[in-house]
Amino acid sequence: GDKLEEARQIVGDMLGRMSERERFVVMAHFGLSGEQPRTFKGIGNELQLSASWVRDIQEAGLSARRLGDSLTHLNELALKGRHVIEVYIPQR
Repeated sequence: GDKLEEARQIVGDMLGRMSERERFVVMAHFGLSGEQPRTFKGIGNELQLSASWVRDIQEAGLSARRLGDSLTHLNELALKGRHVIEVYIPQR
């Protein structure tokens, strides 16, 4: 319904604030393109990077400094729907 569409818009906004590489990593890791979620190692193999470097790219893309308002809004929306979600916010 409306809450799901609003959540999709928030996630789209969050992805729009990321670099192309950050967006690719986040979408691949969480399966946001409709495919199976991928491991950092699998993504790293494709990008020719280590798994830890891929994790660092994701953490930069999901940084609270950049996405704080959107993360807060997404959590509030989830709580209103009586579904509790926890969003990992790297501290940087």
